[in-house]
Amino acid sequence: MGIRTIKPTTSGNRFATRSDFVEITAMMRTTGYSLAATAYLQSAGVIPRGVHTPSECIPAEAYIQQLAERGIVIERSET
Repeated sequence: MGIRTIKPTTSGNRFATRSDFVEITAMMRTTGYSLAATAYLQSAGVIPRGVHTPSECIPAEAYIQQLAERGIVIERSET
């Protein structure tokens, strides 16, 4: 919850993924692809070295883009 254009605003994100019915379960996709996206951002220097919480150091747009490239699309909503 926050304020946007002088109105109270709530935003949210959601995603859904499915098993490919052969090798990769939905849980593998959700956890593994997220880890791969984060590792890529670390190796590219986008995420700074040191100890940080994810909300402090992972740029949301870059992370969401990395997940989309792996087939996980995050839908954003705002009310």
